[in-house]
Amino acid sequence: MRAFLSAHWSILALWCLFASLIDFALMGLDKRKARREDWRIPEDIDYDCIESLRIEARQKLKAKKPLSLSQAGRIPGVNPADVAVLMVWLKRRRDGGEAPVTREKGQP
Repeated sequence: MRAFLSAHWSILALWCLFASLIDFALMGLDKRKARREDWRIPEDIDYDCIESLRIEARQKLKAKKPLSLSQAGRIPGVNPADVAVLMVWLKRRRDGGEAPVTREKGQP
């Protein structure tokens, strides 16, 4: 009987540990979402000048015109890599005054 109870207590302890880890991970996700909400996207942004964005993401972003990175990340067809590219572009623009244009319009 003791072995049975001991095994159940071990399983219960593991469940509590995993629940704590999951809660901790979800807290981190909430903080990251809040940080992305703080990143505002300018209304006059030209997504065609951001070379690293996928074509589908450019089309979706131009159509939906999100106001923040968080909104951009919730658009179907815009993946996390596209949001990361957009974040880097916004950071460069913020830190350097203006983001460098990655290519001239009309060039392939």
